[in-house]
Amino acid sequence: MEKLRDEVNKFLGKDNRSPYLKMRQSSLFRKVERCIIDESIKVDNSYTLHQIIENVLMETVKDISQTNFNKIIKTAV
Repeated sequence: MEKLRDEVNKFLGKDNRSPYLKMRQSSLFRKVERCIIDESIKVDNSYTLHQIIENVLMETVKDISQTNFNKIIKTAV
């Protein structure tokens, strides 16, 4: 766990020159956290916590990669 923490802090330092999350990153982590909790407390859950985390993270990355950034940019303008 310490190794993962150190890697995350190192990435954040490169990304935003601070070991702290920016607001947009923090809200993404809350969404991921909520999905992990929801999946892990299901009555018919047959996955380990490790498998649940992997699945949720893979789905999150897939969702982000399918985002149409042109629509987001048009909406922001």
